[in-house]
Amino acid sequence: MQQVQLKLKSFDPVYINQLISLLNDVLDTLEIQNSKEIFLPSKIKKITVIRSPHIHKKSRDQFQIKRYKRSMIISFTNIDILHAFLEICKDLHVVGVQIHISVKYHS
Repeated sequence: MQQVQLKLKSFDPVYINQLISLLNDVLDTLEIQNSKEIFLPSKIKKITVIRSPHIHKKSRDQFQIKRYKRSMIISFTNIDILHAFLEICKDLHVVGVQIHISVKYHS
């Protein structure tokens, strides 16, 4: 049995949802029901910048960057279907989503 873990990262959760729906469509066409979606905690980075470089130190702007993460674990019993899924994943391009794929083989 082989397991594929997909780690998805994005600054916008809408892009992750689009990719998850695409992956679910691919899994439905390959007739795979052994998938599990895991919501990971989002990271928030807050930045404070002084507006004026000289006198007005109390005048500041605050920005934040949120990074959303999800993980998807899919189990395969047939190695040919696994290779087909990985080839399809290589061709998937969703703008704004970083994908990390790791494969584990269990004997």
